Amino acid sequence: MDTARRRNIIILILLSILLVPEALWSQQEKVMRALVFPKVGNGMSGYVTGIRVGNEDDTLVLFSGRQTERYLMGDLVRVVVLPQNGGRNGFLHGALIGTYISTWLLGQVNRYDRQPSAFLTETYSKEAGMLLAAFLGIGIGGGIGYLVKTSEEETYFNFTGSELEKRSARRKFYERMSGESNSPNFHFSVQGGHVYTQATRDFQNAMGRSAYEYNGTGVSEFNWLRKVQLTYSVEPDIEIGGAVQWSGEPSVSDWNFYGQSSGASLDVVGYYGICKYKPFYGTLPSQTDFGIGGGIGIATINYQAYAHTNTGFGLQTAQQIVEDRTLSAIVFGEFNYYFRESLSLGVAADFAYYPPKKVPADANLPEQTIFGNGCIGFVLGLHY
Repeated sequence: MDTARRRNIIILILLSILLVPEALWSQQEKVMRALVFPKVGNGMSGYVTGIRVGNEDDTLVLFSGRQTERYLMGDLVRVVVLPQNGGRNGFLHGALIGTYISTWLLGQVNRYDRQPSAFLTETYSKEAGMLLAAFLGIGIGGGIGYLVKTSEEETYFNFTGSELEKRSARRKFYERMSGESNSPNFHFSVQGGHVYTQATRDFQNAMGRSAYEYNGTGVSEFNWLRKVQLTYSVEPDIEIGGAVQWSGEPSVSDWNFYGQSSGASLDVVGYYGICKYKPFYGTLPSQTDFGIGGGIGIATINYQAYAHTNTGFGLQTAQQIVEDRTLSAIVFGEFNYYFRESLSLGVAADFAYYPPKKVPADANLPEQTIFGNGCIGFVLGLHY
């Protein structure tokens, strides 16, 4: 297994280790911690495990210690919902994002080899550097997440006043119990995956190369930062927003001791207004969703290729350069699993398209047509 692929696997393992506690704890946190104050008697703290609907009045079920108490909603004057382990959840969320950012930002993405996006190579840092970056991300990101989450406050529901005020407070409390009142409206996601290259692959085939290399070392086709997206839910099944997508391809090059060398690089950055639709909203289980979407925007394209050939009478140089800004479109689909309302992980696929750009042949460089590429990978989402 080459070094670049091994490093991709190490990052995936690190992220998976952080997600396992989320999966386990999310199954244990289906109830609310609350303080319950009846009209008669003392208040009691515990976990609200459900609301039972009755003919005359609904009953709140509270588990406290080893006993279960039941209260008629009409006999309650106040319920205080307490933060649900915010510090722990915040630490996990911050550590997860911190690890993701640090592993490619602090040395794992070989920016010094002029890769157009987050493609890992063999040459820049050792596995020890990856682990150091991951621990930095866990410490810094987890600490920030803990501080943010522990600042959450209690939510008060007062069942006093007029009948209209009581009914309104009860409705809001029921919505909180069902999760409807705090459904996230803002959705931030990061997408990465295997890029099905087009321009640099065609270049390699034309030049007689079969492996992705940069200066003789392996480079991965896995882009850890394919797209960053922010959307807002205008309806439960419709989101609108914007995205930045890096649709470039891993830079490739080759050289030998006879002074001959060649290489190609495609750097594409697109800015899009997007819309996402969930066609099976309300049909799939609540912890999953399937979405399809698309967007239109502007993409900046920078394609460069070169070939230096020793003719015996000197060095012959051929070069191709395309620099353009053009309309572009993306389509995508994703299937997500929610560890909790604020965190999801899923599989995603997309295709970035822009009007074909024909690159004429030059000496030893073949003619090229550049029009976009596709990607299949993962999507990590935060929801607020």
